[in-house]
Amino acid sequence: MKKVPGYICILALAVSLHASSTAQHTVGRWAVGLGANANAWFNDYNQRIVGLGGHIVTRYGFSRRISVGVEFGYEVLKTGQDPLKADARYDYLRLEGTPISLLAWFHLLPGKPAAPYLFAGLGLLRYKRSITSEVYIPDARDRGSFRVPFGVGIETFTQKGFSFDFNVGYVVLNDATEMLERGLPDGYVNVKFGINVYLGSSDDEDDDEDGLTNAREKELGTNPTNPDTDEDGLSDGAEVRKYHTDPLNADSDFDRLKDGEEIFKYMTDPLKADTDGDGFSDGEEVFAGTDPLNPKSHP
Repeated sequence: MKKVPGYICILALAVSLHASSTAQHTVGRWAVGLGANANAWFNDYNQRIVGLGGHIVTRYGFSRRISVGVEFGYEVLKTGQDPLKADARYDYLRLEGTPISLLAWFHLLPGKPAAPYLFAGLGLLRYKRSITSEVYIPDARDRGSFRVPFGVGIETFTQKGFSFDFNVGYVVLNDATEMLERGLPDGYVNVKFGINVYLGSSDDEDDDEDGLTNAREKELGTNPTNPDTDEDGLSDGAEVRKYHTDPLNADSDFDRLKDGEEIFKYMTDPLKADTDGDGFSDGEEVFAGTDPLNPKSHP
């Protein structure tokens, strides 16, 4: 069987995730993320070797477009030199690092199922250098470097409170991380894939899918987790936007008929107690067996 190219698999995965995605807002919510990293270290050595790592991130959405948080992680950076040079000293170098950074995310399309973003931050990298996993140089002491990450990414929300996250970035480091200082800072390209779990709900969301945002329901006093707060057969959103009835009162005109019954069953006006103007309320006529839409239906 002919092998399917990797990029086609990635494209198929992206299409399937987008097809099953759902809109979600991040403002006013905490998120916890977990993922894996792959990197390529750019320094004064001439070989780029892929290293692996992982990360944990927690962040808070301060607005529709800006989130701020902290990222912790573990990175293994690898590099080599061929042919060996006198000042390079080693033909292979391995760096084990534990980064911590304060990050800001700038959401370009907030509230969309597939939401691209930019990110940037500042932090520290604690690391040890070695030529194998056990031989440290010049010793096993921790060293430190500043860390300036930035890049671009995209979140795909597949269900409420959950997203897949993919980003590509570059991290600027101190020029001495590989023990050579030739002017420009060192750094590495970092590719990350992970998941984010969102806690709570956003005021910009519509948790009960009744057509009103959570923030609007808080203003009205309706229940943002119940689409029909007064249980009159009409959603809160329909009462506010379409019928202009009271979403907190099942009988807006006090004629003893629920608003939903008046609209869908009796075809009467839920804002007018006596729809046909015959002096009898719609409720009186219904319970008496007469027609609330015909003023001549009384004997």
